[in-house]
Amino acid sequence: MLAQAHGESQNSDAFRRLSYGCTRKLSAGKAKKKKGVFWGIEVTKTLRWHGWEVGKETIKHLILKNVHEKTQKLSYRCPSTRFFFTVFPQPIILRPGMSLTLPIIFRPIEKREYEDNICFKKDEGEFSVTLRATLPHPCLSFPAAVQLPACAVHDVMEITFPVRNIGDLVTVFHWETPSPFYMIPNYSILNPGAECMVKVVFQPKVAAVYDVAATCWFGSEEKRKRTIQLKALSKYPYLQVNVVGEEKEDVQPGKFQDVLCFGSVPVGTTVEKCVEIFNMSVVDAPCRIERAEDPLLQDHVFSCDVSHGIVPAKGKLVLCIRFQPQIVGEHSTDYFTITSAGYLLQTVLKVTGSCKGPSVSLHQDSLDFDWINLGQSLMRMLEISNTSDVPAYYQFDIGVTGSVFSLDRPCGVLEGTTTLALKVTFRPTHPISYHRRVVCLVHHQEPLYVDFFGTCHSDTAKPAILQARHLSWYRTNTVRGLTFYPPDIVSAMLKDGQLQMDEKGALMLLPEEIVLQSCGESLNLLLEGEGNLYFKPVYIGTSFTRMYTIKNCTRLPMVFTWKIRQSDSKILSVSPTAGILQPYEAMAQAWTFTPDKEIKYLLRAKVFVRRKKTDPVCPETVCYALRIVGEGALGTIRAEKEHLDLGNVLVGDLQSCTIVLLNDGICSLKYILSVEQLITGPPDTEEVRNDPLALELEYSRGTIPARSRAFVQVTVRPARRLHYTWSIKYALCTPTATDLTRTEEEQQPLCCIVATGVYPTFCITDACSAGSGSGISKLHLWRLFSLDILNKYLKQDPTPSELIYRVPTRHSTCLSPPAYTPLLLDFNFGAAPIGSEPTLVMLLLENKGVVPVEWAFLFPSDQKLDMEHWAEDAEFSSRELHEMRIQDNQLFSVSPKSGKLLPGQEESIQLSHRHDFTGIDRLPVLLKVSYGREILLNFSGVTVEEGQQYIHFTSSKHLFTPIAIGTSHPPTQIYELYNGGSVPVIFEVQLDEVMKIQKENFQHPVFVCLTPRGEIPPGITGHIEWIFSPLEARTYMVDVPIHILGGESAVITFKGEGYNPNTVEGTASSSKVLLPSVFSGSTKLTVPGQAATLSHRRICFGNIPDCAKASRLVFLNNISESKTVVFAWQISTCKDKRMLQIAPEVGVVQPGESIPCFITLQPSGTASFCSTDLVCELYIQESLAQYKRELQEWEKEKARQAVEFTITEKDLGKQKSPAGRSSGSAETEILPESSAVMRRYKTLPPIKNHPTPNQPAGHVDRRRLLDKESSWVWIKPEPPKPILLHLGVTATAYSLEDFFNKFTSELHKYFLFWPFSDQRLETKFVDGRRDKNRMEMEPKRLSLAAASKQELQIVTDILAGVIRGLLENTQLHDAVRSTLDEPIPYFSQFRCAESAELQDRRQCSTVPSGVSASPDLYPEKDEERKQMRQETSPNNDWLEISHHEQLREQKEMISRQPAFRSLVELVLENTLQNILIEASCGEVVLTAQPRVIALPSSPSQRPHGLAGSLAVNVKAACAKQGIYSKSLCPFFACPKPQSRGDNGAAFPWTRDHHAVQGQGPVSEQLAEESEALDSPAQRGFLRITSPAPPPPSRA
Repeated sequence: MLAQAHGESQNSDAFRRLSYGCTRKLSAGKAKKKKGVFWGIEVTKTLRWHGWEVGKETIKHLILKNVHEKTQKLSYRCPSTRFFFTVFPQPIILRPGMSLTLPIIFRPIEKREYEDNICFKKDEGEFSVTLRATLPHPCLSFPAAVQLPACAVHDVMEITFPVRNIGDLVTVFHWETPSPFYMIPNYSILNPGAECMVKVVFQPKVAAVYDVAATCWFGSEEKRKRTIQLKALSKYPYLQVNVVGEEKEDVQPGKFQDVLCFGSVPVGTTVEKCVEIFNMSVVDAPCRIERAEDPLLQDHVFSCDVSHGIVPAKGKLVLCIRFQPQIVGEHSTDYFTITSAGYLLQTVLKVTGSCKGPSVSLHQDSLDFDWINLGQSLMRMLEISNTSDVPAYYQFDIGVTGSVFSLDRPCGVLEGTTTLALKVTFRPTHPISYHRRVVCLVHHQEPLYVDFFGTCHSDTAKPAILQARHLSWYRTNTVRGLTFYPPDIVSAMLKDGQLQMDEKGALMLLPEEIVLQSCGESLNLLLEGEGNLYFKPVYIGTSFTRMYTIKNCTRLPMVFTWKIRQSDSKILSVSPTAGILQPYEAMAQAWTFTPDKEIKYLLRAKVFVRRKKTDPVCPETVCYALRIVGEGALGTIRAEKEHLDLGNVLVGDLQSCTIVLLNDGICSLKYILSVEQLITGPPDTEEVRNDPLALELEYSRGTIPARSRAFVQVTVRPARRLHYTWSIKYALCTPTATDLTRTEEEQQPLCCIVATGVYPTFCITDACSAGSGSGISKLHLWRLFSLDILNKYLKQDPTPSELIYRVPTRHSTCLSPPAYTPLLLDFNFGAAPIGSEPTLVMLLLENKGVVPVEWAFLFPSDQKLDMEHWAEDAEFSSRELHEMRIQDNQLFSVSPKSGKLLPGQEESIQLSHRHDFTGIDRLPVLLKVSYGREILLNFSGVTVEEGQQYIHFTSSKHLFTPIAIGTSHPPTQIYELYNGGSVPVIFEVQLDEVMKIQKENFQHPVFVCLTPRGEIPPGITGHIEWIFSPLEARTYMVDVPIHILGGESAVITFKGEGYNPNTVEGTASSSKVLLPSVFSGSTKLTVPGQAATLSHRRICFGNIPDCAKASRLVFLNNISESKTVVFAWQISTCKDKRMLQIAPEVGVVQPGESIPCFITLQPSGTASFCSTDLVCELYIQESLAQYKRELQEWEKEKARQAVEFTITEKDLGKQKSPAGRSSGSAETEILPESSAVMRRYKTLPPIKNHPTPNQPAGHVDRRRLLDKESSWVWIKPEPPKPILLHLGVTATAYSLEDFFNKFTSELHKYFLFWPFSDQRLETKFVDGRRDKNRMEMEPKRLSLAAASKQELQIVTDILAGVIRGLLENTQLHDAVRSTLDEPIPYFSQFRCAESAELQDRRQCSTVPSGVSASPDLYPEKDEERKQMRQETSPNNDWLEISHHEQLREQKEMISRQPAFRSLVELVLENTLQNILIEASCGEVVLTAQPRVIALPSSPSQRPHGLAGSLAVNVKAACAKQGIYSKSLCPFFACPKPQSRGDNGAAFPWTRDHHAVQGQGPVSEQLAEESEALDSPAQRGFLRITSPAPPPPSRA
């Protein structure tokens, strides 16, 4: 059997509520063993012995079970001690699911605890089982901590937990518990295995967080202890009373109402209403409901059955209050107090109600029957009404019989709000006057009285008719006590003057004051605060209201009336001013204080009280005085921060901030906030201006107490990508300004909040290609990937459909997910042969925004939901299959596919296209910007077969740059063709449609193709040159077939726009011309293995006139720390070579060094749009040196094998030519001794050249060995493959006439360079070879050739007439002669070279024969001239003056020569370039303050000659600008150019010195020249000392 191991229960945290001290016995089956699995063997971790005896053996069984799926083999070692032992160890084999029982015998020899282990061994390792025998000891098990629920202060909370005796002995335990906790039971006894539930009682006295330890002591002989952590939280409860179903005008919405009003309740009925007690705290709140004790109040008409209860946390308790009035007209008031636990907090509920009864009235107080004859009867109607809703019981006190007056219904019930008409009958029995005052008794109402009177006449007696005034006189006399006197005495008193008659004719005694005293209850009114009312300071013009309570301390109602002096009535008011105080009622009245001055006020008011029913003549009134103290003050509100900039907020997103309003004054201020919104930024439309307010205030009005602050939450939500400005103003609430419309004039600025709505966006700042696409120019790559349009789209706002899924989401069930964006762009990877290395395109992503942006490239599989296979569609379309093949083979890839860019951060991504299958690959990829744009990118690439002639056409349409009509020399434009195949391609342009367009436009050549035929090497971009010359301001279009010899042809639609420069549309079109600028690119975008970068990726010369030069400076930076880089610039076409110059063209860049490269553009004489790529080839100098060594070894071996041969044994008997060689490998033993000696020096394998076709850069060489002999061929070493850096160059060259017309203000910025001859310029840049496949045609010749005979005749006649008129005009002849005699003006330098030569000849002919033209040119005749000057004429002074004048004219003539101007420009250009180089090296500070250098005036120190004058001018100009540079020395001080130092920079003296000459590969020539370029002595370089290494990059 398995040993029974006792352990602690895992369910100790499950508390059960049981009775105090309850115990129970644990079953043995609930004590589970702890088992473990070791390499598939399940076994208990510990085997225990309990209750053992000394000297007796006890056996327990250890069970091993194989829970693995294969057979297990293991062995074991016996326990190390002699107290535990088992059977002799033997191998154990357990099949899956089988178990083995191993008996373990324990034999103790003394009473103590024992412990050992048995170890099992497997191939995977060892594990052991602990063997433990323990002595009986007490042990209790209970939780380590108990968490009690939150409890209210002075409340009680309890919870139970189990205490279990897991020891072997009967255990006694008791608790030591800190306050406010205690345990029940505090003491108990537990048998072994028994369990007891202990209750923790928590009764806090204060609000706090409790975390205390309670100690449990247990054990009999040896006391042991164990602690339990008690955790609890106590809070003060907060109760509020709210009356259900009642709304009052003076109670604000959402506020609690603590007055329960029953209204008027009919007498004798009971009404019940409910109130709610809300618990605003997080703890349950026990409470008591008690009526306020009042010894004077004995009759309780209000009652509540609930005296105590518990209000749950954040809950409510409903109380029912009953009202049962007994006295009609009585107004009852009572108070109930809700007291929370501990009697700390009290909430008072006021209950009021009144008792109403019937309200019965008679419509007449008398009924006059006038007079009737005896024996007759007369009936009158008497109406009785009950205006109350309470039924009334009435009864007229009139006899049923024996009365002359009778009613038809003398008693009955009068329902509420009804009127009853009673019939009153008058039947007199005697001829007398009748009168009776009848009483109408009404239940719960005072009696009513009505007078019935009438007169009865008979034939014999006709008494006076009784009228109503007689009754009035009688009642008055009765009240005055005159009816007690007989009539005669009354008549005598009237005569004696003791009586007199009043205005109504009634008798009246003479006036006397009679005092009546009453011993009833006196008036007693209690004023709050002992009659003092204090107001805090109040803002002038505003009002503050506070409640003041008065109480009726008597058992009778009283009427109060407040009296305020007239002068104080505008400052102080009370509401209500008068009213009735019911018995023991306390009434709170609203006192309003409205100061009008900034002073302190001391005011007084009086209240007069009296009984409700008193004698109106002499009422009893008591006056009480109230003292009011207040102060008027001024104040302002300010914002803690007047300007809050929320920065950039995502459009549609919420951004919150808090405005802190400060009141530094002594009075509270009520304010109203208003917001004005201003939206700036394009587009400024009416729709934008009418946008709803994008700012929301938490509340727009409020009150700030004195010396306090208020917090207003502001939430903004921009709806557009514009700049928002919110001006927040405030106005103080006054009696005249209580709403926003009235406070506009009184508004004061408070603060300003600004925010800018933005969308997350990024842009592509740079792109480069590698692999099979390394030959693609940067501009062509930019167009292939539509990057300009992509950046344009990324700048725009997203459409609502693009924001359906704001973040990348799997939302589609289709293999081709739907697109929710209208934007579609092409990412064209170009073309490459099959098997070539992948086309790699690196894009540089830059976050130029102000918020982080998350982006992702989502392939179709990234947008598809993961579904079960049964839910998939089994049928696929051809498009889906095509996309599945691309994704499965990973033909397109993006790395990384997603990322996050912080503002200003850049990240490069790599896109690749693998050329594994021929054909066209297309894949839709979604570019998703989280919370921004969503653009669908169509990835496409072409893979062509090996040897296939293929031209990759980007598009079937091409748009020329717009040209203004009337342009005399339209520029040349370029159409690019990329050869994506592995062999050269020859193209031909069919010009039939072009000639048709020319014929339709009066033989004007609108489209002229300058290169209709050409050849493009593989992997290279070719150019077709066009001239677009519009005749009208319209759009021209022509379809031109381009034939590929041996390949597929294409028809390209060329479109050009002609515009009128004098119109608005023409101005917009002309704005598309280029501006001179330099586009800097980041150096982070590099390809693998790239060791150098360019400081700029693209330069733009802008608009430049013909025969002018422009230069730009670009730095080549070596970013490697250990590798030296050799560079060589390559210019693609001959035309570019004629226009562009690079200095230096080749060179070496040391690690960390920067080399300046000057790019000079000089148009070749024709207008053109220059857009080309300059390629800088980079080589690692070490790889070039290794290639040179290998090449030398190969050539050496090749030369050696040419004269060496091997003679074998077979060759001895045969006649072989000496040139015969064999590569046989016979063994050395069978050869003669001489042959054996020769075999020791066996040659290397034969040398062979393996010519390979001209393949695109990066093409993977997949040549295979054809036979065994070829495996021994020593192939010629191949030069290392360069890393290509592309520098895009763009410019627009205009003829001088067109440039002057379009850019007049820009002409003075250029130096017009006039070459001596075209042939010299041609031989300077071109090596003499011409492209055989290129056909060049001059535009002028083409236009003349296209002219008709009639047009030529018209031009000839016009020119002949003009010339004939000029020759016959005598006035013109005189004007020309007069201008020749005038002094030379300043602008004569603009004349042409021919006119300057004629003028020079004329001036030379006028020089006297005795004076030399230039003494500097003929120094040997100086003495002869001096003697002739002294002998020929005595007027030597005149000759001297004439001589200097002639010298000055000659110098001016020389300075006007084009060659001289070119020389000066060249000197200044080289000077400035040297200055820039020195500035880049840190030797010159161009931003230094200007310094004035005073040159000496000594003639001996003054430089002579033209060069000296130029040097002085240059030095003076540089000194004036604060420039001091050693760059001036090489031209004006140093006789020879100095060599370059080891740590210096250099500049070439001649531009064509380093042009690569020869026919071999560039890499071979670089390998030969790299050492020479790196040597200290270089020809044509000027030494410029560099004290410190240049910075890593140049701006």
